[in-house]
Amino acid sequence: MLTVVIVGADGAGKSSVSARLLEELPVDTRRIYLGANPDARTHLLPLSRAVRWARARGGRAPRTGGPPPVERPREERPTGTLRRARRAVRAGARVTNQIAEETYQQTVIGWHHARGRVVVCDRHPAADHFAHDLAAGSDERASRRFHGAFLRRCIPAPDLVLVLDAPPAVLHARKGEGTLEELAARRAEYLAYAGTAPRSIVIDATRPLDDVVHDARCAVEELAR
Repeated sequence: MLTVVIVGADGAGKSSVSARLLEELPVDTRRIYLGANPDARTHLLPLSRAVRWARARGGRAPRTGGPPPVERPREERPTGTLRRARRAVRAGARVTNQIAEETYQQTVIGWHHARGRVVVCDRHPAADHFAHDLAAGSDERASRRFHGAFLRRCIPAPDLVLVLDAPPAVLHARKGEGTLEELAARRAEYLAYAGTAPRSIVIDATRPLDDVVHDARCAVEELAR
């Protein structure tokens, strides 16, 4: 069956559209959240649940959204051998957990496909990490390169990518998160990712939700036929 991915900057309406598609598509459909926010994930490995619990107990807020902007100031690298080793271990642990989560998510998607279901994905790791790990000139850190190679070789491309597109000012007015510059950068990243997908459609997300859902539903039904 089909894997449909919905991407867009914060405020574009991904969660609302994916939830409506779950109700309105005339075929058996499941929704899976593939973003970085653990509070929104529909599937999470036990280790990640434990880390999430520990972070909450320590008063630390969960990490949300995608990676930081590509143009962020470069961090100073630790000078001591021990500090460099600690940094490398932490980076290795993060990317190992990240790959384990993404493998688990793909297993769940394959399980639904085997039962004849359409899977609607809210976000996608290849889209969220496109600028950092996949695009030419992306982050040079070994952990990023390794993750990019995993995404490129092991994560199947979705059958359809729906990009919910809106100007940064509209996105910011809806959720009030991030800056206009950050939203503009994220918007450009998703559009660039869609250009690499086998099949993608850009939907004007400034319109009423019913109109956006209608276009998304028609795109999925056309592909299913």
